[in-house]
Amino acid sequence: MNWDWTPVDNIDWNQTGDTVVYGAFPQSVIDENSGVLDFEHMPKLSFTISIRDWVNSFMLYPVEEILYENQTAKFEFCTEYDEPLFFEDTSRLTVWCSVDGSETWYNITDEPNVELAGNTLSVSGLKPEYLRAKGYTIQVEQDVLADTEAYSTGLYVIHNTSGLRFGPDISGERGGGKRQEKPPEGLFDRSGGGNNDQPDQPDNPEPPTEAPTPEPPTEESTEEPAPEPSTSPGNGETDRPDGGGGSGNGGSSSGGHSSSSTSAAAPSETNSTGRPELTHSTAPALYAGAKYPLNLETAAAETRPGQDVLPEAAGNGPEYESGQPGKSPSGTSVVLTDGDGTNAAGAGG
Repeated sequence: MNWDWTPVDNIDWNQTGDTVVYGAFPQSVIDENSGVLDFEHMPKLSFTISIRDWVNSFMLYPVEEILYENQTAKFEFCTEYDEPLFFEDTSRLTVWCSVDGSETWYNITDEPNVELAGNTLSVSGLKPEYLRAKGYTIQVEQDVLADTEAYSTGLYVIHNTSGLRFGPDISGERGGGKRQEKPPEGLFDRSGGGNNDQPDQPDNPEPPTEAPTPEPPTEESTEEPAPEPSTSPGNGETDRPDGGGGSGNGGSSSGGHSSSSTSAAAPSETNSTGRPELTHSTAPALYAGAKYPLNLETAAAETRPGQDVLPEAAGNGPEYESGQPGKSPSGTSVVLTDGDGTNAAGAGG
């Protein structure tokens, strides 16, 4: 383009007003493009330089670059210095919306999905089909503050291949475009609820997962299972399950369970009271797999009421592998205890 810069050279920059600058295509451009452009009927090209009194800028910014619940965008009013801008009379504010790239603007001030305050604005129900096309562009008009621009900057919100984006409208004159007082039907989705401060959910949210119902706790037995008796090769004697040491005379030793010969049987002899006779040969069988304290009141022949018959700690079994080969199952000791745990009498072989 060939522009006539003469009017620009003569502008008085201290004087308010408009200056129009005209231009024309060079002849070489016309010759090269005459087949595709009608230069004869093309309107004369020009641009205008306007000088106005200084006023404060009216900027529209997003509160956060996200959509809140119900597809809600929130905006705040600021000056060019990012200072908050407040309008006391919100009835003198007009909210405009465009979905075609700022060519057509609709007055949405009184729409139920628009909440307007003195320094903030929220618009809910933004539809995905518009967000993924040219987006929504929002602008506010005011006539409250005389020293502030009448139209705010336009701010668009769009969801393209790069995701959700907010940005300033750079279409040109702030008050330009075709202005319609009534928006078309279906401009917003009004099926959702009200606005709140919860961030918007993603386009494809994952289905909620239910936490597994905890099973009621079961009482586990505190008793240890009785050890399986095993016979030592050659002598028919039982190995101790804990392999621990002990005294050769039936003294105390650590372990917990008693061991006995696998050939021991339950006592079959009874005394005059009708109770089983407790003898050296039958004691290992009575104690096999038993756990302390063991009440043998019904099995002991010579106990008195209130007494327990307990195997002495050596009841875990004689130490057949302790280097004392002279010991045999007949060396097992039995201790009679009163209810308070004290020894009442001892029976040993």
